[in-house]
Amino acid sequence: MSSPNVVLNLAGEDAHINVCFPKKPGLFTTICYILEKHKIDIVSVRISSDQFRSMFMIQAHAKDESGVAQFSEAFTVEDMYKQAANEIMLMTTPR
Repeated sequence: MSSPNVVLNLAGEDAHINVCFPKKPGLFTTICYILEKHKIDIVSVRISSDQFRSMFMIQAHAKDESGVAQFSEAFTVEDMYKQAANEIMLMTTPR
């Protein structure tokens, strides 16, 4: 059995988010919902799984309301990605 794992790598407004969790129906949908809520677009995703776990390698890009990446100094792109990664971890961890 594998334990939950979220790894975030940032490069400006782009990021790679690697997620590995025990298999659970609806997991990818939950991840997509969280990223959309934080105004993060999925550019590409690679999904792998075995009988025990699912792994998602997500390339993402941050945007604002107009679709153009512009952020206030009070809430940085890094903060937005960190908040989304923390929420993915919290919402997908078995209770």
